[in-house]
Amino acid sequence: MICGEAGAGKTSLLLELIKRGAAFIADDAVKIERREGRLWASAPETTRGMVAASPFRISEIHDVAAGAAVTVEAAVSLCVLLDRKAAPDEILNGIPQLTLSRSGSRGLPKEREEMVRRIFATLTNAEEKKN
Repeated sequence: MICGEAGAGKTSLLLELIKRGAAFIADDAVKIERREGRLWASAPETTRGMVAASPFRISEIHDVAAGAAVTVEAAVSLCVLLDRKAAPDEILNGIPQLTLSRSGSRGLPKEREEMVRRIFATLTNAEEKKN
């Protein structure tokens, strides 16, 4: 799950993660519920498969990320905070968090690449601790 203020780069980071095999659930709004001792995120029916490609354009995820894997729901295993001010909802307490800050330059490729690397490293470490 990626949390951040408007304009923080959530969608840009999402698209980078999708390029590397991450599945898409929803953009900007997800339904969160606790089941079987875990948190699950799902897409509201009204926005399922849609992404805010820009502040003024909503598109089908496949129009902006060809071949994107889309899933209806998934267990939440990490909360990525794109801004120190972005406080996740209380329901996310107990979920590992990773705070990433970006420079003033929007969307630098090397910066996004580093963010993606840190996200996958954090997820890998969390999985290793479970086993």
